Amino acid sequence: MPWIMESIVTVHPAAMDSFVIIRLMQFPEKIPGLRLATVIVAIFAVIWISLEGNLWQPIALAAGLTLISAGYLLQRLLGGRKLAVGSWFAVAALAGLLTGLSFGIMVLLLMAVKTGLHGHGPEFSPNELDWVVEQFPLWTVVGLLGAIGLTTVAMGIRRS
Repeated sequence: MPWIMESIVTVHPAAMDSFVIIRLMQFPEKIPGLRLATVIVAIFAVIWISLEGNLWQPIALAAGLTLISAGYLLQRLLGGRKLAVGSWFAVAALAGLLTGLSFGIMVLLLMAVKTGLHGHGPEFSPNELDWVVEQFPLWTVVGLLGAIGLTTVAMGIRRS
């Protein structure tokens, strides 16, 4: 998959076919599927406004909004740039950490917006708000590990 990365490789002489060291990886200029994902999330957001409060709805919308925002930000900052593998992992770890943390904040923001739009009282219970806040560390770690995992998969696709 040439859109994932371009690499400069060194082949170990003892094992020409099985051992490849990837030294540089290139971030794609355009992330495939990002525009389609944006349209899908926008349609869900329009539908979400009219639905009654259910906790899974702002969580799903926040996941879409956060991942799309992170995708556009990474595409803007890193699109087409080549990075050393270590730098690639560091950027992925930082991006995943910030995306996971931003996700929790986005859920709370969407819950507040939904409650403000529907004038019939609180849309979410205090227990639901507490649960969302309690999940912040989990979502932050999931963002970190997910980004590192995707980076590892991208390396594996390039090697095969």
